[in-house]
Amino acid sequence: MESKTAGQILKEKRVERGWTIDDAEQATRIKKRYIIALEDDDYDDIPGDFYVRAYIKQYSDRLGTDYSPLINYYETGELIGDKDESEPSFEGQLEYDNNIDNNTKVSDQDNNNPINNIRNHLPIILLSGTALLILIGVSAIVFFNRPKTSLPTVTSSSSSLVSKEESQKEEPKEEKKEEKPKEEVKTKLEASVEGSDMQVKATNAPNPLNIEISVSNGVESWISVTNSDQENGLVLNSSKNSVTAKLSDNAPNAVITLGVVQGVSIKVDGQELDMSKLADQMTGTVSLNINYKN
Repeated sequence: MESKTAGQILKEKRVERGWTIDDAEQATRIKKRYIIALEDDDYDDIPGDFYVRAYIKQYSDRLGTDYSPLINYYETGELIGDKDESEPSFEGQLEYDNNIDNNTKVSDQDNNNPINNIRNHLPIILLSGTALLILIGVSAIVFFNRPKTSLPTVTSSSSSLVSKEESQKEEPKEEKKEEKPKEEVKTKLEASVEGSDMQVKATNAPNPLNIEISVSNGVESWISVTNSDQENGLVLNSSKNSVTAKLSDNAPNAVITLGVVQGVSIKVDGQELDMSKLADQMTGTVSLNINYKN
């Protein structure tokens, strides 16, 4: 039975999948030089113990191999035998290879679902119906309050003046009715959690979509957001405890990578995600699939 280092196991798992270093970087959002350092067991090239542990966890999850013997090797230098290696999980085996296909299928299913189509057009139908009722109401008011031109008396003038004043008083009420449908449109968020990954479907989102990320006092976490102006990543701590990532125009999806999960808050279009389901994870990701407003 051959004993191996953590780096040798990571490299073998990557090669078994047929991944290049570039493929691994895309799947994990870890920079190539840190992936090479992990595979070479060169931990001095990684900035600190916190990031070594986080990167080993994130890389092993994506490769579908057990995290425990790898971190044990990092801590003790004890080589890993074949019996210590776990079989790749079904989730890890499929997550990267099917990521693009799954996103495309979900998007196509949503677009072809009659119920979703009705929901997408419901605000337009309500707005059109409200506008039609307003038009009928205003026409009726004007018709029944027309001044009688055949009797140009003082009384008729007074009645006309009263009618105009009543019409003017009623106009703001009609305008308020028109404004109500515009205020009810909000982004709908549906979230589910699998392991260290939270899947979030955002429906009726504004374009571009803003994502706010913040950390609590005393918490430090490295974060990055794909398809945004924060794609290269940054560290949030007590000096800089929040950042707003603006997604690219019509970006269909985005992946938020968190070096630390506990103490991190995420808001999508001003609505806060429930991070409690990821609280027991050291690191994590939030994968967004986005459908924009029509």
